[in-house]
Amino acid sequence: MGKINHKVMNVRRYLVNSLNESTQQTAIDLILGTHPNNQSSSYLERTIEREMLQRRNQYTGIETLHVQVCSWNIGGVRVYED
Repeated sequence: MGKINHKVMNVRRYLVNSLNESTQQTAIDLILGTHPNNQSSSYLERTIEREMLQRRNQYTGIETLHVQVCSWNIGGVRVYED
């Protein structure tokens, strides 16, 4: 019974995440101006983009970044192998 519940939970998690990610990606695309329904940039948007590109050295920089990724089993459920 534990294996079935584990599989059901995985399918449920996959479906919920898929639906949420679609909405989140649409919002990100709208903000970035890459959404297919987005209208062409206005004069103000083009002006802001041009100014930001000219001043990018004022707010950007290159640094070495070390990243450590960890994961753990929050539910304390044994992972079943197929």
